[in-house]
Amino acid sequence: MQVRVVEPELLDCLPEGHPAARRNRADLRRINNLMGNYRWLLRSLCKKLCPGDSIVEAGAGDGHFALKHLPGVAHAAVGTGGFTYTGLDLWSRPDGLPQAYRWEKADALEYDGWPDHSVVIVNLLLHQFADAELSRFGATVRPHARVILANETARGPLRVWLARAAFLLGLNFVSRHDAVVSVRAGFRGGELPALLGLDPADGWEISVHTTAFGAYRLAAQRRETS
Repeated sequence: MQVRVVEPELLDCLPEGHPAARRNRADLRRINNLMGNYRWLLRSLCKKLCPGDSIVEAGAGDGHFALKHLPGVAHAAVGTGGFTYTGLDLWSRPDGLPQAYRWEKADALEYDGWPDHSVVIVNLLLHQFADAELSRFGATVRPHARVILANETARGPLRVWLARAAFLLGLNFVSRHDAVVSVRAGFRGGELPALLGLDPADGWEISVHTTAFGAYRLAAQRRETS
C-alpha cells in the first residue's frame, strides 16, 4: 500500500441521531481503548501543557475524551495554571459536557478559531482528508499552534487485515466498513508531518511512531525561541 486512498466513510453519510451512527460512536470508543489512543493523548498532554494553554480537539465526536479523560490532564498536569478546552466537530454539543468547556459545531477545514488555540489534538480525523486538504489544514494551524498531537491510522497490508478482523469485536456494519477505509487512507513514515508542512527548520520538534495495534502517532512541538 504505497499510496494513500481516501474514500468516503459511511458515518459521514448518516445523521448524528441515526442508530447506526450512535452504535459506531460506541464502537469507536472500544477501538480507541483497545489501541490505547486515549491513554497516549492523556500522557502527551500532561507532558506538553504550559500555563494558560488553550486546547482544541478537532473531531471531538461525542465528547468522550473531554468527559472521561481530560479531567486526568487537569489532575496530572500540576503547575499548568489551568487550561481551556474547545471541542470541534460536525456533531452537536454532547450532553453532560461541563459548561467550562466550549463546543464549536463546525468543519475543521472551515473553522476560523485556530488563532485562539496553542494546543491542537486530533484523534482519527486527519486520515479523512486528501493530501491537498492536509496541506491546507497545516497551513492554517501551524502559525498559531505550539503543540500538535495527532493519533491516526497506520497504513499497510497487515493493518488492513487487522481492520477486516474487526468483526470479531462485534462491530456494526458502519464500523467494519469504515475501519478498512481508514487504514487505506492512513499514514506511513514521515508522511503526515510533511503533508502538514511541519519542518524542523522552522523550529518544530517532531516525533512519529506506529504501534502494534495500528495507530500512527505524531507529536510536534515548536521549540522556544529566545
